[in-house]
Amino acid sequence: MNTLPDFDEINNNHLILSLNNALLCEIRPNMRRISFEYLKDQKKILLYFFYDTPPTQDDLDYDVEGTIIAEMGAFFPDEMQIEEKSVVLPYPQRLPNSGTGVYRRYEPPLPEDMVK
Repeated sequence: MNTLPDFDEINNNHLILSLNNALLCEIRPNMRRISFEYLKDQKKILLYFFYDTPPTQDDLDYDVEGTIIAEMGAFFPDEMQIEEKSVVLPYPQRLPNSGTGVYRRYEPPLPEDMVK
């Protein structure tokens, strides 16, 4: 019995749940935001990783992003492509609103965000 969803059945809820599961114990202190976009026509998921500082050598050796992708990929058909885009964007630079966010660390509001 096939328990993986068909491409037509995949939606944001399925993607959010599978990515949240893949993120368990994988969030690092320098991660600011993780989001995704689903390109149904291309059978592709784009994952965006936004970092405050570059990943450490230990994180690169462990391959945090590869581990997250492998865990997430287990929820989808083999034909699904998962591609990551990593961006180092130090705080207090603004994070873009690319994709659907599944993780965002707490950061104090910037003075220009404060309502008088």
